[in-house]
Amino acid sequence: MQRISNIEQLDYLIEKSGAVDCLISLNAGIRSSKTIWKQEDGIYTILNEIDDSEVNLTKDELFNTQKTFVGEAMKKGSLFLYDY
Repeated sequence: MQRISNIEQLDYLIEKSGAVDCLISLNAGIRSSKTIWKQEDGIYTILNEIDDSEVNLTKDELFNTQKTFVGEAMKKGSLFLYDY
């Protein structure tokens, strides 16, 4: 699987395919599946696969752990692109 290490890489992958299916690797081999895309106004939409909930966040909010763990996962090297 390809690691997504920074926001620039995430933006590139989104631009290339329109949306990114990814996962956050958690402890004990558990993973949290997400689909992320970027709206025309620059807002990121994250679909949480476990419950089909969606959240819309700014770039700065992606790194706010009270809103999502996507940014923290990028920093820690635990955000990965799904390989289908």
